[in-house]
Amino acid sequence: MKKIVLITFFFLFLLILPTSANELDENILLHYGGGGVMIEFFEVEMIELNTLLKKNGFAPLDSRLWTYGGGFFSQTQNNLRYSNFGAGGSVSSIADNGKYACLSIGHGGVWLEQIFPLTDTVAVSLGGSTSLGRLKLELVHDTVSNFEEGITSPNQTVLKAPFIMIKPQIGFYYSLKRYVDLEFKVGYYYSHLFNWKLGTQVIPGEQPLEQMHGLSLLLNLNFGF
Repeated sequence: MKKIVLITFFFLFLLILPTSANELDENILLHYGGGGVMIEFFEVEMIELNTLLKKNGFAPLDSRLWTYGGGFFSQTQNNLRYSNFGAGGSVSSIADNGKYACLSIGHGGVWLEQIFPLTDTVAVSLGGSTSLGRLKLELVHDTVSNFEEGITSPNQTVLKAPFIMIKPQIGFYYSLKRYVDLEFKVGYYYSHLFNWKLGTQVIPGEQPLEQMHGLSLLLNLNFGF
């Protein structure tokens, strides 16, 4: 998924770079609707989780988490834009002893933002998003020598937890073509994690990543009409 999104960004960017002066005679940021693909970076505080992982023989996880996805938007005549989106990503590690850890995220929600055109091709925005999602922590405790051992050995643990996230953001838009614009957003996210579960069993006590917050950076390629 990561390679597909990156390749899409690269080739579309090359395709739409040449823009004639005639295409810039009107405000080409004022779309009625459209959609696009997105890449987003999250800075995640992993200290508590990594302490538990290292204590049990796992390698620590990187605090830099990338997600990939897309969505659709509609825009009013007064430049109020409403969007829905979905995205996901993961970060993983492998210890010298073969133990594997992977933290993955999947979430979807809505954006609401006010766009302020500065020129015919440049605009800034102010808004935010709300989303619901799920974290999954997958731990593989040992390697296996064959397929049968892989399905009979109880060497894997999968923990899951739902969360809610809010994220105020400021954005920058630049139109590359009449129906294509590039969007960059800087935000700060706040999330609340509900109880981790092992299957249907709720895990009691203090839990890592219960309150997450940090920097987020988003790059979006939009196609509108």
